[in-house]
Amino acid sequence: MLPPIHKHWIVLAKGLAAPAAAACLLFPLVLPHGGLVAEMIVLALAGLPAAWVWLHWLASTVTITDERVLIQEGVMVRKTKVIPLDRVQDVSTRQNPFGQLLGYGSLEIDTAGRIENEVVNHIPDPQWLREQVFTLLDSFWRGSDTGL
Repeated sequence: MLPPIHKHWIVLAKGLAAPAAAACLLFPLVLPHGGLVAEMIVLALAGLPAAWVWLHWLASTVTITDERVLIQEGVMVRKTKVIPLDRVQDVSTRQNPFGQLLGYGSLEIDTAGRIENEVVNHIPDPQWLREQVFTLLDSFWRGSDTGL
């Protein structure tokens, strides 16, 4: 079993850019006029969206066990997708040039039956994760082939 994998830090950077920019723009405007209360309001207005981005990043994970792939996301409304390993037919990755440079990409899990294929974006080192899934798949099929 692999530990839960969070999305790449680029997700945090993208989400935190707007609150940080807003704080940087507003803070100098209220500093000469306001006081402590105005400064606290600016920090709260920037801090709440930043906290939300961080919580959402923290709650979005991919966990691969010896029996299933779990994809979880959401803070207030939690969504969990469970893909049994015996339904996984293929795992592919996709990386754009920026993702290749920073080490993130998409992981697509092709499944059999009625389970819809799943794409997880902004995964760190998707090729390594794909190889881990294939290793666990090999172990799963060898372990279930005991002749019972």
